[in-house]
Amino acid sequence: MSRAFLISALLSMSAALVSPSSADGQSPSGRLSLHVDGVLFQPKASGSVFDLAESELGIRSSEYRHVRPSVEVALPVHPRLSLMGSWSSGSKEIQSTIHQGIAPQSTHLRMENAFAGGLVLHLAHWGNDGVWRLDVLGGAGRQSFAFGQTGVFPDASSPGATFSGAFHTDGKADLQFAGLRLNRAISQRLGLSAGARYQWSEAEVSGDYQGFRPISLSGFGIAAGIQLTL
Repeated sequence: MSRAFLISALLSMSAALVSPSSADGQSPSGRLSLHVDGVLFQPKASGSVFDLAESELGIRSSEYRHVRPSVEVALPVHPRLSLMGSWSSGSKEIQSTIHQGIAPQSTHLRMENAFAGGLVLHLAHWGNDGVWRLDVLGGAGRQSFAFGQTGVFPDASSPGATFSGAFHTDGKADLQFAGLRLNRAISQRLGLSAGARYQWSEAEVSGDYQGFRPISLSGFGIAAGIQLTL
């Protein structure tokens, strides 16, 4: 299923839900809400830069997994629909070695200051006074990224030889996302939430990695946190 299809479907659903007949009285409070989450994010980490790190240093994509903070503000515009804006940021540094562990090397991936906006569809409520709520989220934004390696590297021109160096690339990348979230109200102003979200993002590399193919910063995140109604 393509990201274009998911975003298009989300917009179509929002148009249907905003129609006068869709309101059923079971809605968010009508006030601004704030979500503060911790997100376990697993980047896809694909592209020739990551392939090189795996072939030479044995760094697998799972090793770029990290926990990142996320903050989201949502403004209800209809009993079934809210506008949202979010921020998240994360990074991972991996220590590795070559030549039987005597040559240290550090690889880092930073996916920082991801700002996004989108829609939150409040699909279903159940329990006493709608204490449980299921949301669908979707939108787009932009993030900063950086990838780099420092330390001792194998010298391709001389088998068995090494050299010290530092390699780096950074820039900006567009992103799109879609996800589901389950909310559980525990008071009029406080609730708990948990959800999952997939992010699509691809970036051109430059600097020391000029000429390499674009890298994928797409990935899957699992989030849990609190919701405050302001």
